[in-house]
Amino acid sequence: MYYDAKCPYCGYEFDVDEPPDEANELYTHECDECGKIFLLSYEISLDYSTKEASCQNGGEHDWKLTNHYPPLFVKERCSICEEEREPEIKENITEKKKRVAKYEAEEAEYKAQKEKKERD
Repeated sequence: MYYDAKCPYCGYEFDVDEPPDEANELYTHECDECGKIFLLSYEISLDYSTKEASCQNGGEHDWKLTNHYPPLFVKERCSICEEEREPEIKENITEKKKRVAKYEAEEAEYKAQKEKKERD
């Protein structure tokens, strides 16, 4: 079992209910086992990990589609380095949507002009 702290006198292990407000701040604590008073503080530490990134050294990316809804937000993410890009399929769909929107806008403008001529 893991405990937060250990008494420096008797070795009694215990959980800290309320840590100090700030890291490295000292406060006194009385041991529940031996009754001696000692100083207690907590520290924050960072751990780093590494992994190979062959795609960043001339190798191929391993592109996988992300799971997003709506599909408009789907991207491709490399499973090795986590780089993201727009999927080629999505780019094609986006371009098609732009062309359709442009066509619809032009068609609406043409109809509006035609109706205006008919009224005049």
